[in-house]
Amino acid sequence: MSSPIVVLSSSSSSLEETGWESESYSPFKGKPTVKSTKKSEVIKKLFTKEKSPDGPSKQNEITIMIAGVKVNLPVNPYGTQKALIHQVIKTIKAGQNCLLESPTGSGKTLALLCGTLAWLQAEKERINKLQMESCFEEIFENKMDDSAGNANNRKHVDNPFTFEVSFAKPEYGKKSIYSSPKKSDSPPKHYAMSSGSPDTNTMGTHGATSIDEEQSQTRKKYKAENITNISDSPRSPSNSQNPPKHERVPVVYYGTRTHKQLQQVIKEFKRTVYCKEIRMSILAGRDRTCLMPFDRKIWKTKDDMCAECIKTKSSLMNTSSPQTSSCKFYDNRMSLTHSNLPPAFDIEDLVEAGAKLKACPYFAAKSMAAKAKIIFCPYNYLINPFIRERMRINLADNIVVIDEGHNIEDICRDEATCTIERRRISEAVDQLQYAKRYVKMGQDEAARGETIDFFIKTLQIWDKCLIEQSDRVSRENTDMWNMNEFMAMLNENGIGQNNYHNFNFHLSKLLRMQDDLYGVGQHTIALLETMDSALGYLFKDECKHAEDFVPMLLKGDDSRALYRRRSYTGEFKGANISIRLLCMSPAVLFEGLTKARSIILASGTLSPVGSMKHELGAEFNVSCLNHVISRERVWIGTLRNCESSEQLKCTKDNMEKKQVQDSIGKAILRVCDVTPHGVLCFHSSYTSMRLLHQRWQQTGLWDKLNSLKYIFKESDNTTDHDEIMKEYYSAAEVDRGAILFAVYRGKVSEGMDFRDRQARAVVTIGVPFPTIGDKMVTEKMKYNDKHSNGKKLMRGWDWYNVQAFRAMNQAIGRCVRHLNDWGAVLMIDERIAEQRNLEYLSKWVRDFVSKTKLYMLRINYINVAQKFLTIQTLKQFYTGCIRSFAECK
Repeated sequence: MSSPIVVLSSSSSSLEETGWESESYSPFKGKPTVKSTKKSEVIKKLFTKEKSPDGPSKQNEITIMIAGVKVNLPVNPYGTQKALIHQVIKTIKAGQNCLLESPTGSGKTLALLCGTLAWLQAEKERINKLQMESCFEEIFENKMDDSAGNANNRKHVDNPFTFEVSFAKPEYGKKSIYSSPKKSDSPPKHYAMSSGSPDTNTMGTHGATSIDEEQSQTRKKYKAENITNISDSPRSPSNSQNPPKHERVPVVYYGTRTHKQLQQVIKEFKRTVYCKEIRMSILAGRDRTCLMPFDRKIWKTKDDMCAECIKTKSSLMNTSSPQTSSCKFYDNRMSLTHSNLPPAFDIEDLVEAGAKLKACPYFAAKSMAAKAKIIFCPYNYLINPFIRERMRINLADNIVVIDEGHNIEDICRDEATCTIERRRISEAVDQLQYAKRYVKMGQDEAARGETIDFFIKTLQIWDKCLIEQSDRVSRENTDMWNMNEFMAMLNENGIGQNNYHNFNFHLSKLLRMQDDLYGVGQHTIALLETMDSALGYLFKDECKHAEDFVPMLLKGDDSRALYRRRSYTGEFKGANISIRLLCMSPAVLFEGLTKARSIILASGTLSPVGSMKHELGAEFNVSCLNHVISRERVWIGTLRNCESSEQLKCTKDNMEKKQVQDSIGKAILRVCDVTPHGVLCFHSSYTSMRLLHQRWQQTGLWDKLNSLKYIFKESDNTTDHDEIMKEYYSAAEVDRGAILFAVYRGKVSEGMDFRDRQARAVVTIGVPFPTIGDKMVTEKMKYNDKHSNGKKLMRGWDWYNVQAFRAMNQAIGRCVRHLNDWGAVLMIDERIAEQRNLEYLSKWVRDFVSKTKLYMLRINYINVAQKFLTIQTLKQFYTGCIRSFAECK
């Protein structure tokens, strides 16, 4: 494992000092032979690139050699960006994984894109040249063999490689490598909905794609059996001199947590020269891409609606009628291709183009992904094995980039946590029994009926088990289960380890015949997949992951879960009993990503990175980069006292005190008084935010705040949120400015961009510790204590603190977004200044706090007349910032 890289200088000279430009990446080494000189000249002519007329201007393009790879950037990069690109290329070359902590505002996303795609472009050129050399070798050997027995051809042996002889374009009607393939030569379709014209620049799909036209024709003409498809088999070491069989160019999967973050990533991708050269696609769910009018009275979800509407008439009626469905958008899906879209497009562009063409964006995007070399998606699509299967994502030997990956541990645990509800089981039984009536309309009646009967019987057993266990549930509506006892219960009822193989086998059959099952909704399929994943996790590799789960029995709210149905036992059951398997280890799911060639996990708040490595259970190299913002442009401080000199500790009990509420209000009022334009204020929860706002409205402080700034509150509704943010951005630009109240871990704190005037100050109230009463939290702490030595995990309380400060670090990062930005951060809570808690802050935050900490302590206690002298310091800071900002302008 390589040692951590820390960039100390942002100057370009640091590249020479570290020897980055001295690395060579050329596959052509050694002394040239007589024929290789000629071949090199021919290859150079063949692969000379012509500038696309609509490509980016050369004037705006910066080209730098980093780690032996030519990297094109749209801007002159920071030192931290060069360091990040170097680490990315180095990692991919070696086929390793890396954790990259790069502070907000350091150009992380652009560097990740340019570094990854620069290597991809170089790799494609390397493989193309090697394969063309192999082609030349075969031609040369064939000519030598032909001429050896014919004296009349002896003169051609002396000069076998001439561009005019070997590669001259033939007369009309004769085939050469320039000829277009016949329809029969078209590549095999690995995607049912594949459409669009071939991509001559980006060869490959998720794991199996078409052969390049030139290679296809050359293979037919010269029968070069050793010329391999560069796009449909596992990778080989990139330093190989001869092209191994089945070597291909990998696909890059770029994931972020939310679609909003993806939109920002694609905006950066659009700035690069690579967007004109490398095809992209974006994957999203039906909720965001479906164009069919959705009627909640008919369908429970859009997934249910889509599953029924796309079933072809011939499959339902067992006729030979044309394969048309009830969805005109689905039938026309193949008309939406890359040719209808700009080189870089987001979900809005995709949906807009689909609406114009009356084509389904959801299936079109999956089809276009077959021709793309970089695919953008939320990273739970990469983590969840069932979503990977549904979206046809093949990670094997490809490259995975996870941006804003600080929540990766939580996402993995959440995706692996399975809940099996009894009322869902009952609904599934009804649907399967209904579907069985129509089995005779299809083929293989006996096999299909057997599969349906298997699941009806299995689900009824599960239903019986849940009824029998309902008495275990305590008054708190939960009961923790011992894993050995839980496994014994499954085995005793014939739904345990011995039966899992049959369950998995029949599920595969059911998924294949899903289009012919009338009345079976997506909820039933999802339930069976949940059961399959739960049992799969438990029984995988001789139950090695069994101790990574905690079974829990839950009783739902009778008033909501009540359903009037007599079960097969003849009893009425009103309570919604559920079994939940709580996943304690993110490594259970993350190991599905380790088959990738490289995993690059980046964020501004990964600290402590050691903990993340062990939690994910994978080998990572680590790089922590410095901030590009100078100390003169950022001020970070803490407020530790109330007006009465009492320590200001924002715990749940203390927040009930009016004195604490008033002190926090006055601090925020003074921040708004001295801060121009936008202010962000983060609360630990919506409950805390409502409590403070009610108090301030009673005391009149709210009116004073409203006279200084326009006031906005974060909404958890997506539609309202987007509208609120538009209004806030506009209000923050005017002289009066605006303040936005939000919560940690909400939409505002997770990856949203607040540039320049949109956030000149960030105020954090309290420390967002997870709810200690949450069963997931308490069980996770117990799990870490138990495995702290064996798996090198953090102790329970340390893990608990890390979760809080990671969320806080994310909120702090909203303040400064680029090199010339400036702003201030005020953290209100005396616990933050404690030495043990400072260690949980991001490295760049610790560096800034260390400069002001002692001074802050002194002014908090000396000046009795002005207890909020920290705000005066803030005012002095802003005066300097405004002056320096004006000078920059």
